[in-house]
Amino acid sequence: MAQEQKLVGFVKGLAQRWTTVSDLALIISPAKLKPRVTTVPYLKDFGKTVVDGLSDAAQKSKSLSNQLIESTSKHLFQPKHAPSNLSREARRSASTKSDKKTPSNGDEKSEKDVPFDETMRAAYMSSYNDVLRENSPNGELLSLRDNAVRKVEDDVEKPTKKLFLKDIHPTTDAIPPKASSTVRPVISQASIDTRTRALMTAIKKAKSDYSKLSRTEDLTNHLLQYPDAKIEAIKRGAICLLLSFVMNEETIVKNQALMTLGLLGYSFPPNAPGPRILSIDGGGTRGLVALEILRELENLTGKAPCDLFDYFIGVSTGAVVVTMLTAFKLSAEESLEFYKKTCISLFARDTLKGARRLILSHGYYDTTAWETVLRKNMGEKMMVDLSRDPRGIRLAAISTKIDEPDCLPFVFRSYGLPPGSVSHYEGSSKYKVWEAMRASSAAPGFFQECRLDNVIHQDGGILNNNPTAIGIHESRLLWPKEKLHTVVSMGTGRFRKKQEVQNQEVAKAIGLTSWRSKLTSIIASATDTEGIHTTLQDLLPPSTYFRVNPILSEDLGMDISDIKKMDILIHDSRKFVEDNPVLMRQIAEKLTAPRSSLRKANDWMRLQKDCTEFAYNV
Repeated sequence: MAQEQKLVGFVKGLAQRWTTVSDLALIISPAKLKPRVTTVPYLKDFGKTVVDGLSDAAQKSKSLSNQLIESTSKHLFQPKHAPSNLSREARRSASTKSDKKTPSNGDEKSEKDVPFDETMRAAYMSSYNDVLRENSPNGELLSLRDNAVRKVEDDVEKPTKKLFLKDIHPTTDAIPPKASSTVRPVISQASIDTRTRALMTAIKKAKSDYSKLSRTEDLTNHLLQYPDAKIEAIKRGAICLLLSFVMNEETIVKNQALMTLGLLGYSFPPNAPGPRILSIDGGGTRGLVALEILRELENLTGKAPCDLFDYFIGVSTGAVVVTMLTAFKLSAEESLEFYKKTCISLFARDTLKGARRLILSHGYYDTTAWETVLRKNMGEKMMVDLSRDPRGIRLAAISTKIDEPDCLPFVFRSYGLPPGSVSHYEGSSKYKVWEAMRASSAAPGFFQECRLDNVIHQDGGILNNNPTAIGIHESRLLWPKEKLHTVVSMGTGRFRKKQEVQNQEVAKAIGLTSWRSKLTSIIASATDTEGIHTTLQDLLPPSTYFRVNPILSEDLGMDISDIKKMDILIHDSRKFVEDNPVLMRQIAEKLTAPRSSLRKANDWMRLQKDCTEFAYNV
């Protein structure tokens, strides 16, 4: 009986030690631990008592506790033999300690009086961890933070605290939980900078032309995906390295280096005394007016438009015109013929199909046909590919984002802005040329809206039918130390009906206005181009800013497909040239003015400095 009392006390102490080691908070009534026969069934009954004191989560796995008690009972009654499910180190340690404590004659009393020392405790914990891992669905070793043994009344059993499986032991056997598929990975700026440094190191180590080309292309793609990476690239000497490629390498490597320099915001000095800007308004088929004016400038200067300007910007039809002149280096004559054929086929009237398309897609004309024309003639060339030109031409097309709370202009750029320069207008260089033209010319009612990256674009003329002010702003970001030399703003013709003027005078006399006149005035003011002209005329010197917008003899719309009406547009443009010879000659002289020798010497010294040591103040 005394031996049974002693064993029961030992089991109570074992319960307390087990609670401390295994991080489990048990609630066991002492009344349930009365002296009984100390056999294996009693220990299993004791295990059931332990399980009843656990939380709801632990109660679902009683087999776990039974295995634990069985392994414990084997160790109690067979101290010489370590449990079979212990690790090799725990069995060796337990066996060594047991041999030291047990007499050689195998006395039964000595075997039962083996104390619960630290070696036994390590053996129990090893067994406990192995059992947990075998029964865990992911092989995880779970633990809890609550190490205290709770004290309760003898005859009152309180509800246990819920088991919070929060942490994972820092063991090598633990398997972390799988990440949810709905969580999108977020790339930190540090990771982007690390990738940028690795790309720069690879370019510096490149030896062959092929290696230089491929690694420079990798940097270009990286900058297109992460525009802010340009700061780290410049700090690592990207400008100096790429300029050396431009000066010394073959044409294919040189063109790729020029493209990457454009994304970094580096611009070569213009050939003229300062930047020369060409801006063309929107107006549909009336873009023929601007092309006819440019053809007269070609005749006066003997140069193609792509050699007369440094920065080109357009909206709607103006964007298409400047793209033909720069991206494909067409002359004004070639662009004029192409434009005629496109308008004749695109704006052919089919009232029934047009009305159906207008109802279904909000576009009267065939949008698919327009996209086909753009893709066929412009291919898959990217906007940034235009920076490969050694002349350093910069191109921008304007659209309007209409899915914002407030409609905002969007700039499709063929260049990147220098680090530290912030534009007032959102924009990107990652889109294709035909996508930019499609978005800029998506006039409401004429063509279906354009969706790019889940952003809805429509005609840029909704907000800025005269993009000259945007072009001046962007040019000053590209050439901050240069003074504007020439700004040529071209319209697509204007006309004012005499009968409408008479009707307005009659309406004023009797104090009445019509709904038609109101709507016409609202639409005209929304697409007005002369308001920007009035403002710029006051802000810029007369020798710098020139506005060319002929007066039309007839009120011709934007969707002309009749060749005779097109000839009227061309005739009115020629008449403007004949009536303003001084203006046209002055523009031609300004565009062909050379850069002074002193400025060229300064440009050469600055280029040499950039080739050796380049740094932006960012």
